[in-house]
Amino acid sequence: MKPTEHLVIVGSGIAGIRAALTARATTPLCRITLVGDETSGFYNRIALAAWASQQRPLADLFWHPQNWLRTQNIDTRYGHRVTRIDANAHRLHLQDGSSLAWDRLILATGATPVVPPIPGVDLPGVAPLWTLDHAHTLRQRLTRTAHIGIIGGGILGTELALDLASAGHRVTLIEAEPHLLPQHLPPKAAARLAQHLQQQGIALHLGTSAASITRSTDTLTLHLQDDTAHPVDHIVLSTGVRPNVSLAQDAGLDVTFGIVVNHYMETSAPDILAAGNCTAQNGTGALLWNPAFMQGDTAGHNAFAHRVTLPPMVSPIHFKAVGFPLFIIGDSAQVLPGHRHIESDTPQTYRALTLTPEGRIHSAVFAGDTQRYPQVERAIATGYTVPSALAHETDIEALISALAAHTPAPTAWACRTCGYTSDGPVAPTVCPVCAVGRDQFWAA
Repeated sequence: MKPTEHLVIVGSGIAGIRAALTARATTPLCRITLVGDETSGFYNRIALAAWASQQRPLADLFWHPQNWLRTQNIDTRYGHRVTRIDANAHRLHLQDGSSLAWDRLILATGATPVVPPIPGVDLPGVAPLWTLDHAHTLRQRLTRTAHIGIIGGGILGTELALDLASAGHRVTLIEAEPHLLPQHLPPKAAARLAQHLQQQGIALHLGTSAASITRSTDTLTLHLQDDTAHPVDHIVLSTGVRPNVSLAQDAGLDVTFGIVVNHYMETSAPDILAAGNCTAQNGTGALLWNPAFMQGDTAGHNAFAHRVTLPPMVSPIHFKAVGFPLFIIGDSAQVLPGHRHIESDTPQTYRALTLTPEGRIHSAVFAGDTQRYPQVERAIATGYTVPSALAHETDIEALISALAAHTPAPTAWACRTCGYTSDGPVAPTVCPVCAVGRDQFWAA
């Protein structure tokens, strides 16, 4: 490459930031410009709910000063929205009328919250919790004890409900499916989670959805399909997100659910890569922090043809609920034909493993006790096959013990995001440096 070649990255989330830092480390002579439409630059989106509920300081959202990337010889253009990509001319057009020429381009445009078509959803006091601006608005409404309605009982909505309840606020949570975390949990585990939320004083309305929202003076009312009405002070929409693909689509790139990329994070257009929540790697969207981080790293390596493939990813979920540890890995919500499902359901814990016909671990759920999750995570990552002597074992504890014998417990951990290391058999619940969760630690 020529020393003057210019890499432009669109998006200042974790995928874009990681791509920029990796490209700088692997290609020190190139120019790098990162463009982001939020004026705040990069922040820790995982910590938004805890900051909005005044349980974590603003410092947990920002790991470095805003000008830190410039000290790494990375130019930043925060508060600038890209309006068009000219793939043939290798030029970006910005909303302010300016443009940027590029030799390589990485799209890390992220995702946007889905706003359901509910009458009244555009009223003041109804908003998602996806950006720093959203969190700031919610935080202002939580200066006194408030009653918050949450539409959507997935991971983000349920964790937010617990954050708000632990901060002393009343919470009403609505989920259209019959149980919480419907894309991740089997019904029995979801019932345990629902019981925990109710013990924290959270009002659950499952199997029903919002019919409309009305406003009277300072009060919003959630009208549900089951003909009940619930006055609240603020409503948070947690109804999913969709990849931001319009720039790529208008530029002629292949797009399905997200921007189509290969294992090098290359798109269908020469010299354009993509990473993070905007992509459809292998035809599906990731929409999780760690895949976005790893994709950004791979794209940063390959911006100037280093040819590094995206490593196989195991993306566990460590649900952040004090008093109710919950570990999920793989597609645990359903059992595929030919797969074997083994579970243990006691008053204290729920554990489930799903095995493929070949005897490999396909998915796992540990609720109430997650101590042996590292062995399960490693077994899935390495393709461990259960010994033939245990092929028909129905005692889940025997299977877990076999996994533990095959994969000894780690003694040290490293944060995938910032590099912090910790000794011990279990990773920290939260990284003390960058505040990401336990799922961002790997066995060092």
